[in-house]
Amino acid sequence: MVLDNIGRDRWLVWSGAAGIAILLAGLALPLTDGDSAFYATVARDALKSGEWIALYTPGGGVFDKPPLTIWLLGLSMAAFGATDWAVRIWHIVLALSTVYVTYLLARLALSVRQSLGVALVLLTSGQFFYQSLAPQQDIPLTLFVTLAMYWYLRWEQEGHVRTAAMAGISSALAVLSKGLIGVVLPVLIVTVHLVLDRPKWPRAWPRHMAAAVFAFLIVAAPWFVAVCRNVLSERLPGDRTVLSPRAL
Repeated sequence: MVLDNIGRDRWLVWSGAAGIAILLAGLALPLTDGDSAFYATVARDALKSGEWIALYTPGGGVFDKPPLTIWLLGLSMAAFGATDWAVRIWHIVLALSTVYVTYLLARLALSVRQSLGVALVLLTSGQFFYQSLAPQQDIPLTLFVTLAMYWYLRWEQEGHVRTAAMAGISSALAVLSKGLIGVVLPVLIVTVHLVLDRPKWPRAWPRHMAAAVFAFLIVAAPWFVAVCRNVLSERLPGDRTVLSPRAL
């Protein structure tokens, strides 16, 4: 049935394929975004020093953002070298994953054709194209917040503790991507949903919510604890400034 629907809407499939091809073609473009080059430099320095907990800027200051983007940049550069292509490839994979998760999220309420249309709108938007080629925190944040909402709605429909835990893990990865906004956004969205739609939660929701919070803390908390202990317990040399917990 799904294949029949796709067959009747080949223009959607071909448009999506063209959008993906154009996005992948962007790998060959030079890296001109200053912030992306800065993050790549932080990742390169982490590769050289082997320090992946307390990250430092080229000027010696403490890098005041969560580490997931730098970790992924570092892994990509370790695998493919310090090239523009290596700086971008992991980020484009996350961007395409965002398009796919958007499709899955739409499928919870819409038809295959409508869901493909939703994913295509995202894939072909100018801002999304630009952000996909500029490795920063925005695409990872978007991916993991979208995943958190997908798993939350799956939990609402199915009532499984596993889906609740996956929502917590997704929110934790969003926090490790760009900070507390990664959990604030899902909470605000769910709150509005509860007020407007008044869905019926599964009977075991207290236990499931506890599982979600536990999963969130298991993934998100260790780095924050480690970096606070690392930075606040040591006197940093030179012009390095101590990172306040509020900046996290």
